[in-house]
Amino acid sequence: MLGVTILRITAGILFVYFGWLKLTKDKESKITFFKTIGFKPAFFWLWFVALTEIITGILIAVGFLAQTALIIASIIMFISIVIKIMKPSALPNTTDFYILFFVVFFSLIFIEEGWSIFSLLS
Repeated sequence: MLGVTILRITAGILFVYFGWLKLTKDKESKITFFKTIGFKPAFFWLWFVALTEIITGILIAVGFLAQTALIIASIIMFISIVIKIMKPSALPNTTDFYILFFVVFFSLIFIEEGWSIFSLLS
């Protein structure tokens, strides 16, 4: 239980961080990215993806609606893999990076959630 909990919390926090970066430090490069892959208006997609990552990351980290959030995170990472394969220069990280996060999120869907804030309070 402890290992799954640590993995879930860490992956959730990192997903929140990725979303936060899109709204702060990487904002301009991500707007360019969305334009490059044809997602217009790019500003809308920036906010949509960033907020989705932040919200799902929080849900994963705290263990609330975690399976639903993990499915959403898995879909985002799968799309990232496809984009990375089709347009290698469009995303900054390696394909391995996106595959690893996809596998972590996808695997956690099928593993018991471990401890959550809600299980500790009850």
